[in-house]
Amino acid sequence: MKNNIASLILVLTIWSSLATPAESADMPPLFPACVHGKCGYIDATGRFRISARFDDAGPFREGLAGVKVGSHWGFIDPTGRLVIPPRFNEVHVFSEGLCTFRQGKLWGVVDKRGKVVVPPRFATIDQFSDGLAVAGNTRLGYIKPDGSFAIAPRFSDANPFSEGLAAAVDAKSGRSGYLNKHGVWAMPPIYMTAESFSEGLAAVGDSQGWGYIDKKGQRVLSNLKLTHQFSEGLAAVYLGMGEVEYVHKDGTAAFKITADNYGSFHEGFAAVGFGKLGKFGYVDASGRPVIAATFDQAGDFSDGLALVQTDSQVAYINHAGKIVFQFSRR
Repeated sequence: MKNNIASLILVLTIWSSLATPAESADMPPLFPACVHGKCGYIDATGRFRISARFDDAGPFREGLAGVKVGSHWGFIDPTGRLVIPPRFNEVHVFSEGLCTFRQGKLWGVVDKRGKVVVPPRFATIDQFSDGLAVAGNTRLGYIKPDGSFAIAPRFSDANPFSEGLAAAVDAKSGRSGYLNKHGVWAMPPIYMTAESFSEGLAAVGDSQGWGYIDKKGQRVLSNLKLTHQFSEGLAAVYLGMGEVEYVHKDGTAAFKITADNYGSFHEGFAAVGFGKLGKFGYVDASGRPVIAATFDQAGDFSDGLALVQTDSQVAYINHAGKIVFQFSRR
């Protein structure tokens, strides 16, 4: 995580796909926000709940958030109390009670008490999902929380488990398939590319073009040019010549728009980019523009807010498109 508010929009857009609701009614969602070179946490109204005193800040997950103090990262709780002292070069977010961290060039795993459960010995570790995490050095496999391999490192690329299956690239053939948690191909590596399962379907690409398969490996939609994952019951399908169609799981069209960039639905909104200038706005599930296309970048909504950027200004907006907090320049 770099101490650069312009890069925060990309980071939080990626992390927002992993967002979880507030963990209790007594814990309102908190969002990292930076002013005058320091970062803290605001609520959904834009009010600081944890003062801007850190050198960088990541999102809360499972009750903890990574914060940077000087050149090292630690973790705070929602009161702003430092519960894991800053001693890591880089951290991700907590998932299933564990978080990956980097020391030097290698990655390890720490638990919520700050105990290192897997010493840094891997070139890469993804976050835990379904009890396993992608990890490895020259080849990738899946490790247990103790760091031992549940699935041997024999893949050139691999996705986290999602809905009981994981997309992985066979190192010998270069083709993609889907593994079960025993490391057995539930669907053999026959695809040129394969995405993770979402809402019961996965996007795959092969000689027939892009399409979707179900968990039995049966094609449910075929001969598509480019696809996104399903989210909130809809997926974006690129038709060509700037036309994008959002479809239901049975393949019927929800709506069609002309857009140069398009995203998945989150909290009833999808970010889309229009025109030669590439300005982003948001549409609802009927395709109706609900937030005007005035942004240079636009992230997904999570817990009521989305991160947007116009020129060099980064801000959070709410569902009404109103700016609730604007990051200050250094």
